[in-house]
Amino acid sequence: MFGVVARSVRGSSMRYSGLKLCNLCRGIYPSNRQQHSSSSQVANSDLFDYTEGRWLFNDALRLAERKRVFNVRGLLKSAASSVQRTPDDVQDIRKLAEGGYNRVLLITMRDGFKMVARIPYPISLPRYFMVASEVATMDYLRTQGIPTPQVYGYSPTTENEAETEYILMEFVEGSDLGSFWSTLSEPQISSVTRQIAKLEATMMSLEFPAGGGLYYTKDLEAVSASGVPLEGTSFSVGPDIRATMWKGKRPTLAQDVGPYLTAEASLLGRATNELAFVERFGQPLLPFRRWRREAYGYQKQDPSDYIQNLQRYLLVAPFLLPPEPASTRFGIRHLDLKSYNIIVSQSDDGTLTIKSLIDWHHVPILPQFLLAGVPPQFQNHDDPVWDEPSLPANIELMDEMERNAEHELYRHRLVHYHYIANAAVHNEPHFNLIVQSFGQRNTLCRSLFVHSSRNWEGDTNEFKTALMQVVEDWDVLTGNTSPCPISFEADDVRATMEVAEYLKVAELAQKQLEQVLGDGWVPANRYEELVAHAKKVKDLVLNSEDVKDDSYVREALNVHWPYDDMDEISEACVGEAEKKTVTNTCSDLRRDF
Repeated sequence: MFGVVARSVRGSSMRYSGLKLCNLCRGIYPSNRQQHSSSSQVANSDLFDYTEGRWLFNDALRLAERKRVFNVRGLLKSAASSVQRTPDDVQDIRKLAEGGYNRVLLITMRDGFKMVARIPYPISLPRYFMVASEVATMDYLRTQGIPTPQVYGYSPTTENEAETEYILMEFVEGSDLGSFWSTLSEPQISSVTRQIAKLEATMMSLEFPAGGGLYYTKDLEAVSASGVPLEGTSFSVGPDIRATMWKGKRPTLAQDVGPYLTAEASLLGRATNELAFVERFGQPLLPFRRWRREAYGYQKQDPSDYIQNLQRYLLVAPFLLPPEPASTRFGIRHLDLKSYNIIVSQSDDGTLTIKSLIDWHHVPILPQFLLAGVPPQFQNHDDPVWDEPSLPANIELMDEMERNAEHELYRHRLVHYHYIANAAVHNEPHFNLIVQSFGQRNTLCRSLFVHSSRNWEGDTNEFKTALMQVVEDWDVLTGNTSPCPISFEADDVRATMEVAEYLKVAELAQKQLEQVLGDGWVPANRYEELVAHAKKVKDLVLNSEDVKDDSYVREALNVHWPYDDMDEISEACVGEAEKKTVTNTCSDLRRDF
């Protein structure tokens, strides 16, 4: 399908545009994805299974990844003990929410006291360090004035009465900002972004002796892990907490997972480890994101190009370190600050007050320039930094669809503007890292750092184009008189940029398709209905005038349709007969990666 879009741009026989697809499908799919939220419909469901949603593809695998059996009686006993109560004081336990890494349970005592238990899924890696680091991070930041839930008790291992890792913590009264994010007024947007800027200023002013994850020293000592103590505290900086470091066979290699004593070590550590892993275990893969596959001719991609890009990165990255000492000192920041991770209270006049920031798993300690940036939910990449947004003067002359699109864009721009404006006033060092004269270098370095920190998934185009940008802007980025240590042949640059343009069109088509079918997650109580509608969308495309008589397009759609089941590691299907179904368990599918 995405090949149809790309070929239409390149003037070939495939003329079916992503916009036509979106218009074609609009109206038969009843609604877009609803956000995860607490709801009564899951309150009394089975505590071990994921019940809040289903997936339009690889549903069995996704559910298996999130099934966690534990000793309920043991968990309740530990919970009661953590707040100086007995098991007889427990009145109720029910599911409160299910996120990407944890199941959240609400435990209520007979006197009305409420607390939360967070239990990681089997796929949440690395579970010991993830739990231990989240606890230490919340506890330490609370001592520094950051509103985080109070921890009553925790276990980073399964060797306890609950037979699972867990965190027992405060139930924060209030509402998550995401539940009414789209209805915020401009004064509320300004107020919330101002509060966030002030909290981030406090966080980013904290200094750490090394990079990695934050832990209680005792938790590192319990597993003989290296740590650098925070002087005068019970905390230490220990192993890197990012999940990509710990996936599959990576922990079996003799890799350096931190703590990192220098900014350069932080910049290079993850890429060094991934290079060693891919050189040993890497295998040719189709791009994991199926809408990108036609750009590569539906062929498996050899990891050799990714290996070469990692090697290039390791050569240029040290030259991109900022010369300002303040930019390279180690700090901490919540890097997943979505609206749903912000708990607020609302007064009668509509004033919003941030009560707590939640979900501190996988929060790393990094050099300041790698922490910088506008949170994704507050970001509008095409926005000029300084321009206050406004609606078009002719908006009343537009049709309803155009007006709605303009209002949505205006809201995105408004959030971006107020975040930047408040950072400029309340968190000037962060603002400078984003937008000042060295902002281009820091932005490109952060982009390279992110690309080099990803696991091999059959696609390395953005990584390679960023490296080409380094070569092109070498003198401006580094001010270095020595030549750039990497280079690219002209034909390689031309071919890479051609694929990059091709992928931009495919990405636009994918976004349009997601407006119709979402990202694959659907509410559990509408699963059968929405699976049927997803099938209608596919059938509608297959039987359209632009597709039905083109065997190549039909074959590509059948094999690589983004909402069909797939083998997430080694899918190599080139025809329907070779198409694999997801029948393996999560561990079987991911035995190598």
